[in-house]
Amino acid sequence: MRFTHAVAFCLLLAACSSGESFETDALCESCVRRACAEAVPGFEAHVRGLEAGDRAQMIAQMESHAGCFERNAWAVPLADEAYASYGTSFFASDQPYYGPRAARAFDAVLKGAPHRRAAVSYLSHHVEKWRNTEAGKAFVAAAWERVSEDDDVFGLLVLVADNAQLEQLCSLEASEPRNAALIYRWRDLNEEVRRRALGAWISAEWSMQTSGSAQLPQYLALDWRVRPFPDGVPPFVSTLSVESVKIQNSEVKRGDWQAVSAFSWPAQREPGTQHGRVDLSPWLTSADNYKVSARATLSIWPGDTPESCLAGQAGCDAEPALSMPVNLDRTYRVFVGVETGAPHREKSDSVNKAVSAHISLEICNSETCMPLWADGKKAGDRKEAMRVLQGSDFYLNARMPSAQLPVASRLMARAAKDGTWQEIATFFSYAPQAYDVPVRADISLGALCGKIGVCRLELQLRPSLRMARRDPRIARYWGATLDLGAASFEILNQTPEQM
Repeated sequence: MRFTHAVAFCLLLAACSSGESFETDALCESCVRRACAEAVPGFEAHVRGLEAGDRAQMIAQMESHAGCFERNAWAVPLADEAYASYGTSFFASDQPYYGPRAARAFDAVLKGAPHRRAAVSYLSHHVEKWRNTEAGKAFVAAAWERVSEDDDVFGLLVLVADNAQLEQLCSLEASEPRNAALIYRWRDLNEEVRRRALGAWISAEWSMQTSGSAQLPQYLALDWRVRPFPDGVPPFVSTLSVESVKIQNSEVKRGDWQAVSAFSWPAQREPGTQHGRVDLSPWLTSADNYKVSARATLSIWPGDTPESCLAGQAGCDAEPALSMPVNLDRTYRVFVGVETGAPHREKSDSVNKAVSAHISLEICNSETCMPLWADGKKAGDRKEAMRVLQGSDFYLNARMPSAQLPVASRLMARAAKDGTWQEIATFFSYAPQAYDVPVRADISLGALCGKIGVCRLELQLRPSLRMARRDPRIARYWGATLDLGAASFEILNQTPEQM
C-alpha cells in the first residue's frame, strides 16, 4: 500500500503523545521516542525535510534512544552529514554520553576527522562510561598500535591504562603534549615522570638580565604560573617558598626588611599567575661583576592537605607529593654611565611573522581611535585626519595578548619619503601577557608636525633594544619591522617647544 503525504503525516501525528506533534514542534521529543521504538510512516520524510541545524538536533535525539539507528537505517547517512557539519557541537564536553556518539568519536580519532580534537575531549570527559564497553575495548586495542605516533591517542590511553600499561606509556619518548596528558595520573607516576607531568602545568622561574646600568632599575623577578588544567584531574595545590635572595653571598635586606618578602604568596589551588620583582639597584651601584643568587622551592601537595601544612606551620606531618628547586645563580655586570643589557632580538622570519599576527595597534585621542595594524596586516587607507590637541590624550594603544614573544618597540614617523625617521613613542610588554595589558604609549610629534594644520606622516613600528632592557624577564624579543602606512593629523595647537 502506498501512503500519500497527507495520510503519512496523519499517522505521524498519531505516533505522538496526547497534545504533542511534529506539527506544533518540529523536534517533538515524545514523537521521536515513539518513532525510535516502532516503525512510524512519515518519520523519514519529516526528518529529511528539516533544515540542516534542526536535522542535526533530530539526529542527536535519535542517538539518545538505544537501537534507534538500527531500526531507522536511512538516518545513518543523514547522521554522517550532520557530524561533518556540526561535529564540534556534537562532541562538546557538556554533551551527554550516547553509545552511537562514542562510536563516532572513536572513528573520528582513529581516522583523523576535522573534529578529532573535540572527539578526544568528549571521550576524555566520558571515559568511565565507555572504558569497559565492547566498543571501548576495541578502540583501545586499535589505539595501542598507534600510540607511539599520536599524542592524542597517548592522552586517551593514559586515562584507561593500568599501572603496568602506564609504565609502558611513560617509557615512550617524552614530549610536551605527552607530559601534559600524564597530569590525569600524577598520583600514580614515579618522581621523575611526575616532575615532567606537573611541570607541564605548573612552573616557577627567576629572571634577571646578565648586565645593566646603574642609572636604571635592576630588577630580579619571579613568575609562578598554574595553567588551567582539564576536568577530572585529581586535585592538588601548589606552594612556592622563597628562602633567600643574595648578592655576593650576603642576604639582600635593609633593617627589618628582606628582599624575600617581595615574593610571598598564599598557596594556589586554582589556575593563575603570580608575579613579583624587587629592584636590586640600591645594592648594585658601582661598576663591577656581582654574584646574584636566589633560592626557592615549588611544592605540589594533595588537594586535601591542611592549610597549616601549606603555610609551613610546625607540627604538620604531611609531605608534599613533589618538591622542585627554583634557583638562580647569575654573574651580573653593572655599568655606570651607559644603558646596557642582554636581551636578543629574534631573527627568525617565521617566528616574527607569527608574533606580528597577534599584534593590534591603534592611535587614540580623547574622542576616537585610528587603527594601524590588526590581524597580521596594516589597516586600510586612512584619509580623514585625526584631530590632535597636544598636551591632551594622544597615544599609541597596543595589544598582543596571544603573542609568544615580548614586544619591545619604537613607533617611528617621517614627514616625507626621503625624510629622517624619528621616534615618537616607545613601549615594551612581556609575553605571554597575564598582566600589564593593554599597553599605552604617549605620542610626541616634536618637530615633525610643528605647525598648526594637517600633518601627514609615514609610520613604522620597529623593535627596540633600549625598551627590551627595561624588563629583566625579556631575554629574547620580537624583531620585525611593521610598515604601518601613512596617516594624517590635524594639529590644533603648538607646544612651547614648537613656538
